[in-house]
Amino acid sequence: MKASRERGPRRRLRPRAARCTGCKGGGSTPSATRAAAAEAEEEEEEERGRQQQRKAQRSMQPDTWADVQQASSRAEDGGSGGDASLPSAPQALPEAVFKPLPPPRMRLEPVRVEFTKLETPHLPARAQREEELRTYKAKLVDDKLLADSQDVADRQPVFLKDKGDALYKQGNYRGALNAYSRAIELDDAIPLIWANRGACHLALGSHEAAMGDCTRALDLLLMRQDRYESGNMDVPDMAAYKKQLLRVRVRRGQALSQMGRLAQALQDYEQAMRLDPDNASLAADVDELRAALGPADIQALKQRGAARFQAGDHVGAVEAWGLLLSLPHDAVPTSEQQAALSNRAAALLVLGRFAEGEADCFRALALALAALHSQASQQQQQQQ
Repeated sequence: MKASRERGPRRRLRPRAARCTGCKGGGSTPSATRAAAAEAEEEEEEERGRQQQRKAQRSMQPDTWADVQQASSRAEDGGSGGDASLPSAPQALPEAVFKPLPPPRMRLEPVRVEFTKLETPHLPARAQREEELRTYKAKLVDDKLLADSQDVADRQPVFLKDKGDALYKQGNYRGALNAYSRAIELDDAIPLIWANRGACHLALGSHEAAMGDCTRALDLLLMRQDRYESGNMDVPDMAAYKKQLLRVRVRRGQALSQMGRLAQALQDYEQAMRLDPDNASLAADVDELRAALGPADIQALKQRGAARFQAGDHVGAVEAWGLLLSLPHDAVPTSEQQAALSNRAAALLVLGRFAEGEADCFRALALALAALHSQASQQQQQQQ
């Protein structure tokens, strides 16, 4: 028999089943089998005893703290000579048994979550919110409501003017127009901002609005001139003042000419020529307006086209030679038509309008070939 080993803290040491030394396979004898079965029954009996002991301990514990207090009061009454029929106080229980139970939780009402009713259910949630914000901002009239949420640059007209100038140089005329408009809302007494917004309108093709803004800028500049002459205001840099006045005159003249009001445009250009008499481009514009106001003349149109081309205004040159070619063919000699087509083709090539320039060249060649063919036929008739 070998020594047995311990299997657990609550199990007693027991010997292993006896082994027959005479068997080669090492099998158990019948007596060893009976001993193992008896040992198993004994372990089951011990486990049932432990379970019954734990159940008895649980039955001794009070259900609530009130039961504990009642048992305590009974024990005190019995110890002080009270009713002898009452049962004696129970023995002290472990500390864990007298641990008070937590108070019952209060019944909480469910939280109700309500959402704002959508006024535009046909739009997605994000688009709807953006639409509401745009509508809200459009209704704001008092600038003080947006003062706290705007940048410093959006509250100073000078900064807005610089922002508009940068956008204008980038070719973003619509953005520059918005910046100048905001600056005018903050301070409408700065003539340069009016003039710059007029340039934006002119670039966008809004000639009527451009004329109105330039007129307002011109009125402000002339008011300042009156103050300078009366001594109510210090004399500024006269060169800068004349430059602003020149730009406003020219821009309003351009707007008026695009509107077909050539006589008024000529007046603005003549006033601009007085401020800068050595400006060749202005002189060409004045000559063109005078020629346009006069009767349609071949020589005047030729001079206008040549002056525009030399001044670098190739678009104006194309328009002048186009007017010449639009005259009745009987009134314009073939040689003049050829020259006008050739000159207009040169201006179109400079502008990069190669297809139109090529078409003018073909027309000029066709007229030249027709003229040569006519001369050859006339010579043949004379020889005969």
